[in-house]
Amino acid sequence: MTERIPYYRVLGKKDHAYWCPNKRMRSLGFEMQALGIAGPAAQAAARELNARWQTARKESPARLGVRAPSLQAPEADVHYVYFLIAGDRIKIGVSRTPMSRVADVALGAADRVREVLVVPGTRADEKKLHRRFASYRTRGEWFVANRALQLTIMRCAAAGAVVHDGPESGTNNGLGVESREGVPLESHAV
Repeated sequence: MTERIPYYRVLGKKDHAYWCPNKRMRSLGFEMQALGIAGPAAQAAARELNARWQTARKESPARLGVRAPSLQAPEADVHYVYFLIAGDRIKIGVSRTPMSRVADVALGAADRVREVLVVPGTRADEKKLHRRFASYRTRGEWFVANRALQLTIMRCAAAGAVVHDGPESGTNNGLGVESREGVPLESHAV
């Protein structure tokens, strides 16, 4: 009896082998892979892809090599800040296990998740971003997609880390008011 390799399929008349991930695996960035003609080499490639999947499931983004190749191996105090874009809303969150957290949030999101960015960061980074975009908050960690937030996400993606380079948002008399570091908030009377 031959060993059954999960997600390994042989299709077509010419016995082409494929590795076919399920829906959850695809949500983490895994895609169907053509492995060539069925045989020992294709089976070895399928085993390697299964090992990568197991690593992703156990949340080791550094070894994942799919969506987060530059992230460091998780340690007890390492966190990741993630940006999740769904419809016209953006979620800013922090997690030690970002891939499973993003998958959980994506399943419960009202709109289909269009984009995800995960970068190394801290809870302090997340809180600073929440303060900066407080005037755009809709609920919890969800914010209205706006140009300033989208530019911050692009800067974080380019830097591979959380970037804090814009004005921080505050409230003054219940109104969202932008301020630059070192410049006091102006009072706005209604």
